[in-house]
Amino acid sequence: MQILLEPAQIADNIILRCKQRKIGVKEFCGSLGLGINTVYHYKNGHYPRVDTLFKIASGLGCTIEELCTEERESGEDAV
Repeated sequence: MQILLEPAQIADNIILRCKQRKIGVKEFCGSLGLGINTVYHYKNGHYPRVDTLFKIASGLGCTIEELCTEERESGEDAV
C-alpha cells in the first residue's frame, strides 16, 4: 500500500536526491526557474503544487510518485 508523505518528508526526499547528485537545493531550484526557498517551504508544511513537483521530479530523473509516496505493508499504521 502506498502512503502519501507529509510535505516535510517530500522535502527530505528532494534534499537527499540533490545531495546524491552533489548539487545544492537552492542551486537546483534556481536551475528549474523555481524560487530558491521552494523546498524549504515544504519543510514548513506547505504542500507542493503538482506542476512544481513535475519540474522537480523531471530535474531529478525520478517520478512524482517516488518523491511523494512511501510503500508500507498493509498492516502498518499510517501516520
